[in-house]
Amino acid sequence: MSYKPRSIRLLLSTFLLALLLSQCAAKSPSGMTSKRPILKRPPIQRVVGSKAQTAHEELVADLIDTGKELLGKPYGYRGNLPWRMDCSGFVSYVYSRYGITVPRGSATQAGYVKKIKREEILPGDLLFFKGRNRGSGRVGHVAMVIDIVDGDPVMMHSTNSRGIVIERLGRSAYFSSRYLSAGRVPEMNDLIEKGTLMVPEPKLSPIAPNNNNKVNPVEIDRENLLPEISVGGPIQWHR
Repeated sequence: MSYKPRSIRLLLSTFLLALLLSQCAAKSPSGMTSKRPILKRPPIQRVVGSKAQTAHEELVADLIDTGKELLGKPYGYRGNLPWRMDCSGFVSYVYSRYGITVPRGSATQAGYVKKIKREEILPGDLLFFKGRNRGSGRVGHVAMVIDIVDGDPVMMHSTNSRGIVIERLGRSAYFSSRYLSAGRVPEMNDLIEKGTLMVPEPKLSPIAPNNNNKVNPVEIDRENLLPEISVGGPIQWHR
């Protein structure tokens, strides 16, 4: 049995149409033909002027609240946290809860942040100190600033003898004599200088057993930002 060219073309057309229809029927309702996950880019919030300042204050307030959940925990506390709360681990953990990665190790953190002058220090910035050997000059300790009182930084940090505490730098002879430098986490610096905040989804690892394990994620309402935010809340002094 022989086919004419026209008949062959008709058969091919019918075959191709049937193949196309079968592929369409196999698609999911959304039109996706594969189950590969869609990768989401980190959200970018752009705010300018006073709104950028307020956004920075809101993020700092959340960081401080997270750190306060660990007040009184002993140095090196682990519990159900991802790593031990030594001085640098504490800083890394607080920032990680809001999707901001800060490497561990106080000396590593000192090289990672943007160096700032002492008079430029803001809440959320990091302070770096010599370790036990005051004559060394090497970074051996880090603290996070939570407030400025009369030009004096108020810091929250994990200490060897008292655990995680809040204290004023100027009232601590030990740390005042070991102060080396201050720095700002790159994401915080971008928010202040460029009005841009770029972070992935906050990581809400639980803290046990304080405050019902509740942490507020970073939320920036570009249309309804408040003009002022009270940062830090009441201070608990530790000597």
